[in-house]
Amino acid sequence: MPSPTRPMPPARRRLIRAAEISRSPGAAGTALVLAVAIVVLSTFTFEDPNRTANTVVAGPSSGTDTFVDVGPGDELEVEQEGTGGREASERLVGGTEGSDASVTGDATGGAEGGPQAAAGSAECEKGENAGDTAPGVSAKEIRLGATVVRTGIAKSFLADAQFGIEAVRRKVNAAGGICGRLLQIDYKDDGWVPSTGQEIIQKWIGEGNHFGLIVNPSSEGLRTAISSELIKQSQFPVMGADGQLIGQYKDPWVWPVATSTHSVMHIMAKNAIDRGAKTFAIVWESNFRFGVEGHSAFKKYVERHCGSGCVVKDTEIQGGGESYQTQANEFVGACKDGGVEFKKCDFVAVLLEPATAAQWVKANGLGSGDNPPKVGVGAPQPLFVNDFVRDNCGKPCAEMWVWTSFKPPIAPYDAESAVKQYVDDIRAVSASADVNNPHVQGAYVGALLAVKALEQLGPAPTREGVKQVLDQMSFESGLSKELKFSGSNHFAALSAQAFEAVYNVTGSSASFNGWRYAETGFIDDDEYQKDQAEQE
Repeated sequence: MPSPTRPMPPARRRLIRAAEISRSPGAAGTALVLAVAIVVLSTFTFEDPNRTANTVVAGPSSGTDTFVDVGPGDELEVEQEGTGGREASERLVGGTEGSDASVTGDATGGAEGGPQAAAGSAECEKGENAGDTAPGVSAKEIRLGATVVRTGIAKSFLADAQFGIEAVRRKVNAAGGICGRLLQIDYKDDGWVPSTGQEIIQKWIGEGNHFGLIVNPSSEGLRTAISSELIKQSQFPVMGADGQLIGQYKDPWVWPVATSTHSVMHIMAKNAIDRGAKTFAIVWESNFRFGVEGHSAFKKYVERHCGSGCVVKDTEIQGGGESYQTQANEFVGACKDGGVEFKKCDFVAVLLEPATAAQWVKANGLGSGDNPPKVGVGAPQPLFVNDFVRDNCGKPCAEMWVWTSFKPPIAPYDAESAVKQYVDDIRAVSASADVNNPHVQGAYVGALLAVKALEQLGPAPTREGVKQVLDQMSFESGLSKELKFSGSNHFAALSAQAFEAVYNVTGSSASFNGWRYAETGFIDDDEYQKDQAEQE
């Protein structure tokens, strides 16, 4: 409530009233007028030369003219998309005090229920906001959730991801939050167990105290929430998910920032073929979805471009086992010729998480390292962790290529300003986090995406509003290729590049000496729509 000696500014008063009405039932026509009011009140642009023009996408038209109020000196850019394909845009500058200004037009397109704000306002810049505008949003905070993995088999590559989110959260809050609201994030460890993760997410949705999920590093828990349509039916946004599984890219309420394992395996196969591989072997674990989807994508790509007989050995194992001696002997044996390891297999794909991969190497599943595959050994994101290559692999992993959709702090990227900033931000919250880990980078980039969307929504964020903002967002973090989302396509991340594990080899022993860029450049998956694994 305003002080009796300080009248509430008209824009503030109208904004709060609009937010109050938006939470009460009303006719569709009322909702449209209300939404337009929220748009205008949330998109004032003042004379700061560093501010860029704000854009609003209008909602469905009733066929009548739409009028909006603009205050003195305020500037508004409206982008209108017609359902018949007509597009128009106008710029409006408010008149002097006491005069009226309006925008008229057949404002069509956007989501049912009217338009949403796509930018901040003067009120937001003063640290003011509209109070409670959505579940989890109050005048003081925006509360989000994330299921993380601090226990269980996947902790070796996912545990540090929480630091990526925290680095962004603490930095935003230290600067005053978003429109005066601090970011609050509830982290719950689900151990990478699908049912546990879904139960946590379902509880958060039911309680109504969370705006949505931010990044959500546990892919298995999120998978079941997506496949059961819990996320879609609840319209519970998952902002900046770190990818891995194909279902994230198909759900209209999930926006992934990392390239899926499905696409990475396409890219890995393409690169191996381009480098001369004609025979292949793959080992993969079937009790985790990333293995199922990655295996399907890799094998089908090889068969399309090389032939069905090119896969010499296809070995399925259960992750988390204590010994794989029998399967490892069969795997290496199938690739031997005249006693020479991997002479029959030009390229070997290792689709395992680090704990299982360590046991596979221990069982001699990658051979002795004396006769590596001609084109090499390749792996997707989970094995891009220092602990695995330093402590659990050794000579068999010398010259192994591991793929990521980000720019890690490794030459030549370590000198780039965005990469330096990323390292500084992570180190501000953890001295030990593995900054090369793609899942840490993905969590950081995903949190940045969520913050940008919330900042653009300004003082009155809603879930439908964040969907509209993200569904038309182009996002450049400096840590990956630019991400461009649309309402019909969330496959914004479709590229990856490789880094080589470098070892100092002495006889049968080897010590990890760091990562080296393989100079592949970012390779796009131009077949991402093919053989997409179906969700369970």
